[in-house]
Amino acid sequence: MKKILCLVVAVLLAVAVFAGCSGSTEPAGSEDASAQSSASAETVGSESSGAASAAGNYPRGNGDDTLKIGFACMDMSNTFHATVAKYFEQECANRGIECMVLDDKFDGTTATENCQLICDSDCDVYVSVMGFMVGDTLSDICKEAGVLAIGMDQPIPDFPFFGADNVTAGYSAGEALAEAAIEKWGENPTIDLYIGLESLAGAEINDARMHEGMLEGIRSKVEVPDEIYVQCDVTNNDSQVAMRWVEDTINAHPEAEHILIGGFVDDSGQGAEAVIEKLGYQDKALIGTVDGSTLAINNFKNPDTAWVCSAALLPEMYGYYMLETLEPYLKGETDELPDSWNVPPVVITKDDYEQVLTDSIIYDDYQVG
Repeated sequence: MKKILCLVVAVLLAVAVFAGCSGSTEPAGSEDASAQSSASAETVGSESSGAASAAGNYPRGNGDDTLKIGFACMDMSNTFHATVAKYFEQECANRGIECMVLDDKFDGTTATENCQLICDSDCDVYVSVMGFMVGDTLSDICKEAGVLAIGMDQPIPDFPFFGADNVTAGYSAGEALAEAAIEKWGENPTIDLYIGLESLAGAEINDARMHEGMLEGIRSKVEVPDEIYVQCDVTNNDSQVAMRWVEDTINAHPEAEHILIGGFVDDSGQGAEAVIEKLGYQDKALIGTVDGSTLAINNFKNPDTAWVCSAALLPEMYGYYMLETLEPYLKGETDELPDSWNVPPVVITKDDYEQVLTDSIIYDDYQVG
């Protein structure tokens, strides 16, 4: 049986996902953007928006010549979401689109007020991550105002979804982690323990990223029986919580010589890396995550790190990939808007992260790490 370790959660927990005026050029792989958009309903899995409208029946805007988008950042104090907001505003400026950026401050009341303000400000589009907290209310406000809502990384009922492709991101990170295990421990290595540092508060997203994604990616290369899988609920994706889970789990399995650790976000990977270093387990453990943030990059610079890969969600590119599909629809150049489309993730490792990120992020002001 799979061993499930859970913390008692007393309040509603949120899900962090998951967590760029400069010139721009086409990003690597951009010729596949339209194909990814049309196929996204299949690849995104559980992030379905449940849109009631048929594709193409979403609102197109207020009729003005200049497009205006209201972007409600989940929390500007969060590095990932602040980065999305910064480059979303920059991409709008590059395209001549007016952008109104507000901070939801990770608060449902503030998110509701910001949504109403955006709708009252003649915006054509409202973008928010707060669908997991007040999605029904946000949906009702936008319907009443005739404004197109985009649920970013978290769906808003009856409107399209845009964001991370959690299944693909998790699966590619899992494959890379398994390949690192084969390289380190030889062909067909016996994995003694798999620790899943997960975010159970967001069950659907967690299942897509960590089960359909990462665990299946690992199992495509090496065997991971259910009985060696320890699922840990990392409250609020906190690195300190991850540290406690990893240390307690490893201490409960002193016989484990080959340990794989998968993290929902890089914060969990940071906690895991600290424990592996403390225990001197660099030869016994390997870590893979989803996020691709500076936390992963800074650890990749350590030649002795056990953290070998991360699927980069590219917050810098959210604006580009959203607007590549959304702008033509708003201008009437395309007839349909898909019910969901995604930012294509890329896997970075400690050997190639600089080149991969440089090729994937199109903005002149971007610097790796």
